[in-house]
Amino acid sequence: MKQLTYTRYNTEEAQPLVEQLIETYLDVYKDADPNFFNETRYRQQLTSHMTAPLWELITATIDSVLVGYIYGFALRENSRWGEGLQTSLSDNQLHETGDRTVAVSEILVTEPHRRKHIAETLHTDFMERRTEKRATLLVEPDNIPAVTAYEKWGYEPIGLLTPGWDNAPTYQAHLLTLTA
Repeated sequence: MKQLTYTRYNTEEAQPLVEQLIETYLDVYKDADPNFFNETRYRQQLTSHMTAPLWELITATIDSVLVGYIYGFALRENSRWGEGLQTSLSDNQLHETGDRTVAVSEILVTEPHRRKHIAETLHTDFMERRTEKRATLLVEPDNIPAVTAYEKWGYEPIGLLTPGWDNAPTYQAHLLTLTA
């Protein structure tokens, strides 16, 4: 019987996993636009994000093989996470204090293991220790399974957002109010 295991890591503990994280990302996005979903860009993103405050990773492995993960971090004080948002939000909604919002940067599961509640478990486990008041994430609007899951988990769409990254797609931004 195959053993599904979830493991939590901080930045230092996750360093030895970087190549596996990148390999899994590339597998999940193998059919996506390579101008954006490529090793070089993702390696830069991951490296940058791992320096963020309260960065955390949870992996899902089956018999020691990585099949999915989630990672995120607290948005820094005065972060400009809403730049590129095509909807007007108040300054209060966009203002960051360093402990207000956790950015969920990746939730991904490899194809053979989807629709088995792995992503949901990763998300639940990730959120259970977060102390922020809300969470934000981006999803491609045509990724109906992901949009449906996020909304089921309580995320509310707040508008389309095109990040300032080269060749970035337009995403649907979502917010989730977290309860203490």
